[in-house]
Amino acid sequence: QRRNYTVELMDVQPGDTAGISKATILIKGENAYGYAKAERDIAVATYEKTIQTAFRETADALARRGTIGEDVAANQANVTASEASLRLTVARYHKGVDPYLNTLVAQQNLYAAQQSYITARLALRQVRPRELVALRHALARAASLSTQLQALQPEPGTLLAGMARWLTP
Repeated sequence: QRRNYTVELMDVQPGDTAGISKATILIKGENAYGYAKAERDIAVATYEKTIQTAFRETADALARRGTIGEDVAANQANVTASEASLRLTVARYHKGVDPYLNTLVAQQNLYAAQQSYITARLALRQVRPRELVALRHALARAASLSTQLQALQPEPGTLLAGMARWLTP
């Protein structure tokens, strides 16, 4: 309307969700079709960009989750090795082969390995909710744009669709 177009409501079909499932309008004015087509092209480009962003964010989330999962497994293996080392060091101390200092060092190594394991597990737990929220937001944006895009699609058999076929090379 800001471009001095006149809009005429041609047909309305009732629906359950918003009261209207479909409306056909006729827009009259200078360059009305070109403007509507440009708006539709912008909406399509925005939709495609949003979908690409959603896929990229999903791939990034899965990659981060896989990397952190590998870190958890490596830290678990380190804890297991540190426990075995401590058991061996304690046994060597009790047999009089090693000084008690080696047992203390082995305990310190085990505690450090356990702390790393716990940190990795916490990181893994935090990745899932954060990445799922990001994915849901991206998909919601895509769904919203998809609805807007469908509203801009001309129906087959309408004047606008006929004009689109005529103007398409």
